[in-house]
Amino acid sequence: MLDRVGRLRLPKGYTERYGLRRRVRLTAEDDHIGVRPDRDTGQDGEEA
Repeated sequence: MLDRVGRLRLPKGYTERYGLRRRVRLTAEDDHIGVRPDRDTGQDGEEA
């Protein structure tokens, strides 16, 4: 779901299962958008 300003909102179960915290990386694929944890940030979302 996108919120009113265009941010992607994911269900809590997905964010917990895949370790998604504050920042993520998006990749444009031919048939989908990939969402991955941002490896440059720590567990609390602060830059490492």
